[in-house]
Amino acid sequence: MDISDGGSSLAPDWQEADNNLCGVLRGRLDTSAVAERFVRAGWKPRSSSWDAYEVETSWCRIELDPVDGADTLLNGVIDPDRLDAFRCCSRGSD
Repeated sequence: MDISDGGSSLAPDWQEADNNLCGVLRGRLDTSAVAERFVRAGWKPRSSSWDAYEVETSWCRIELDPVDGADTLLNGVIDPDRLDAFRCCSRGSD
């Protein structure tokens, strides 16, 4: 995946917040492909380990970790008022 400098950094209001987003994306995509979808939607990416990524925008920061098969564990912080926008980003279109 291309790790570019594009996208917005998490807003200062959310940088010290406790995690309030946890879940699993189940599907056919590996974690790298999931991260790539966020990048295409304008999120700022960074590699956080050999096979995990962190993606962020001004209202959300998520760690994407691979788990069994093609599932991806999500853990991070999100502005609760933007949860519907996150649902649209994380679904993508296949």
